[in-house]
Amino acid sequence: MWEKIYNALSTLVTIGVKVEKHEKEIDFLRTEMRQVSTMLHEVLAELRNVKQQRESDRREVNLFIENEMLKFERRLPSGKEENEK
Repeated sequence: MWEKIYNALSTLVTIGVKVEKHEKEIDFLRTEMRQVSTMLHEVLAELRNVKQQRESDRREVNLFIENEMLKFERRLPSGKEENEK
């Protein structure tokens, strides 16, 4: 009978130690998850910024090309002048 009581108490103490250890591990993992979540949000924000910058650069290049084409077209002689001569 004393042996059963000792085994039961020993089991309870072991379970208590394991529960405490697991609670510490859970707290650590929660902290890690918060850090990972924060980093993920930062990476997503950076990706959005890069996407916006690329779109802005693309528009700028298109406007530059369009402007250069207009400048080039202005330098070309018009077809009317040749027909009138």
